[in-house]
Amino acid sequence: MEYKYHPLPAGSNEIRILTLYPGEKSDGIEVALHHVSFREDKPSSFEALSYVWGSPADPVSITITRTVLGSGSAINHNPSRPLLVTRNLGVALKHLRDHVKPRTLWIDAICIDQSSTSERSQQVQRMDKIYQCAARVVVWLGSEANNSNAIMEILAEMGSSIHLDWATHVCEPSVPSSQYNLLENKIRGNGGAALAALSHLLARPWFERLWVVQEAKLSNSESIVKCGQSTMRWDIFLKGIIGIYSDSDLAKATLSARLLAIMDLYFDVKQRMRLEELLNNTQPLQCSNHRDKIYAIMGLISEPLSIRVDYDLPVSEVYEDVFRRYLAHKRTLDLLTWCELNKNSPRQPTWVPDWSAPRMTNPMENQLVSFGGEADAVFSENGALRLAAIPCTSIVGRTLAYSLDINGDASLRDFISRIFELLGVGYKDLTEHLYKTGCIFLEALCGSLNCLDFQVEFEPRRSGIPDLDECISDLLDFLNPRKRRQSGAQDSDFFLVRRYASRRPFITTREGYFGLGPPDTKPGDVVYSILGCRSLMVLRPCTGNKFEVIGECYLHGMDPGMMILGPYPNAFKLVLKYDEATDSWHTRHRNKTTGLLSVIDPRLRSLGIYKIEGEPDEAPAFDAECLANAGIKLEHIYLV
Repeated sequence: MEYKYHPLPAGSNEIRILTLYPGEKSDGIEVALHHVSFREDKPSSFEALSYVWGSPADPVSITITRTVLGSGSAINHNPSRPLLVTRNLGVALKHLRDHVKPRTLWIDAICIDQSSTSERSQQVQRMDKIYQCAARVVVWLGSEANNSNAIMEILAEMGSSIHLDWATHVCEPSVPSSQYNLLENKIRGNGGAALAALSHLLARPWFERLWVVQEAKLSNSESIVKCGQSTMRWDIFLKGIIGIYSDSDLAKATLSARLLAIMDLYFDVKQRMRLEELLNNTQPLQCSNHRDKIYAIMGLISEPLSIRVDYDLPVSEVYEDVFRRYLAHKRTLDLLTWCELNKNSPRQPTWVPDWSAPRMTNPMENQLVSFGGEADAVFSENGALRLAAIPCTSIVGRTLAYSLDINGDASLRDFISRIFELLGVGYKDLTEHLYKTGCIFLEALCGSLNCLDFQVEFEPRRSGIPDLDECISDLLDFLNPRKRRQSGAQDSDFFLVRRYASRRPFITTREGYFGLGPPDTKPGDVVYSILGCRSLMVLRPCTGNKFEVIGECYLHGMDPGMMILGPYPNAFKLVLKYDEATDSWHTRHRNKTTGLLSVIDPRLRSLGIYKIEGEPDEAPAFDAECLANAGIKLEHIYLV
């Protein structure tokens, strides 16, 4: 008879932990389950396992010998009760159990009754605290394969031989130079085999799963990673990875995408991050339940959104709930920029982001936005969202979208040739024709393809950031067959375009502006500046004053702040200032004459919206009423 769970008391702080009994390799797996009181302020004696469930096909049976309830009463199962688990978990348990002593663990697949959605909802709500308060987290990568033992040994040696500044990722040897040189020679002498083994290790399913991000980031300094029989501390493992990456040009060339993705997720010194930052970094990762796109990162969100876990809710309602809570807390509509109309999987309402579907484009979040108005949003009973906005322009033309492929250079040249055809210009016209803003076409084209990322100025300054002249030079060399470089072009500064233009069409507007649009843009779509949204949004008119959300766009020389507050004054320059306290960047306004930075947009003073003398600690908020008092009229539209 299969094991039947004894329910955890509803509303209690009880969890289950398991005792993994000792055994030899060939023995069956025996465990006992204990209902215990879980308190964040009380030290935990259990280890929490971070692993990949694996395929439900071909499961293995483990044996539950005993259940101890929270009241203290024990139920001895005679005969013992079988419980089916995935084969990957069964293999992990055999590697984890001791030959002599029992081991106390928390494992979600066993300690939560997976057949009960109400229990899953209750227990998932506290999973972040379980991993944070565990005696340690055990990361299980899987059995030994593809020289994993050898690369684990190298990672342990490298990770133990360097000092890493976690904030800057700068590595310095922590051992005598002679010892470190021997280690470098060991890696380089076996570079091909070592990097092949590292590539196989980092391609394991654990690095592809969404749930493990929260589990690993919330772990303490005692946490370990285990692959086959190889074990080391989790922080040593991470230092070993970045040490090899920093020391090996070959690693940067062959594994850069994978390594940088891992660094984005696990090397951040902050445990908790902004919702948008988390959504961006975890977007490629997999989970079997679409609700978990939110639930699996819930414990890492820095904003206090108080998201309620409920696996009985439809996925669309989970996403809409997050949208509403984020809007209520931050008074921003920036989550609209995650909406992309997808004709293959249409959703209603279109203002709710579909985080279950892979995002077609990269976010335009690096646009330097000066505009910080508070959203004026009202939810209607019929599912529409009423917003305050200003119409900007309408779309009159578009190219086919630029798609990255293995023939990247040819694909990009074809995309630019389609842009020339749409604009009715040739190569020589780039430096002769003037754009709407008074600059030459070449500057506007380069700015559009890169979303002006190269003009972002950082304080303190970041090295390696290209400027406009470098980007223009790269574009000219790329387009001119006589000057085209035969090597290194893909790594040039101009190729920020591969980040922003990928899968986007080039669009033109009624007034002659151009830039990058969302994938489904069509002539007749309109562009709005929405109060509280950092990007211009492409909308599709429906009946009356209703619109569908198509996605965010970039139009060179037009931005949300300009459409509402007017042109940005030439006497000031927008910069991004780093704040150590929050480990984040914030928009500031530099007076070009005095060099002083201010949090106040100078247009707010000139319009009479902000009249207080002196410099506030934070950027002043303003809303639709403030704008109306300054004579700026916004219209109300409905998103459906």
